[in-house]
Amino acid sequence: MGPGIRNQGSGDRGQGTVNEMEKSDSNQGRGTGKDHQIFLSILPLHDRKRRAGFTLLEVMIALAIIGITLAVVLHTVNYHAEIMYQNTVTTQMYQMAKEKMHELEKTRANAKGSLGPVYAFENKVTRVEDSEILELRTTVTGQGKEVSLTELVVKGKDQFSGR
Repeated sequence: MGPGIRNQGSGDRGQGTVNEMEKSDSNQGRGTGKDHQIFLSILPLHDRKRRAGFTLLEVMIALAIIGITLAVVLHTVNYHAEIMYQNTVTTQMYQMAKEKMHELEKTRANAKGSLGPVYAFENKVTRVEDSEILELRTTVTGQGKEVSLTELVVKGKDQFSGR
């Protein structure tokens, strides 16, 4: 032990009052000064250990914040992935409806059928009040959605074949 620090048993970890230190220093014939500064700067062992890391409560709070943040991020990513998937399905159905509309413009006949295992289509030709105009309607259904395209054409002319 250094000068001025007394060990009074296992319960005392170098703690003492300034007056005790002064008595000890004066009995040994030394002046007060440097020893007091060293003695006063020494913290008890349990204080040093407590300040060395995080408490369990701090770690648990940090983990809870991280967990909540991850849950929100995962929900947002899944939500937007579902929206992107639905938009992709709608776009595919729209492309199929355009193909069927092109066929309907050429044939001008009612038809029903399937487009693979998931989708179905219906082509329908109806006359509008004026007998020279036809309404061509193509509807594609599947996966809980429906895409419908409508076109009005003059009955006598076929704009695609040049008749």
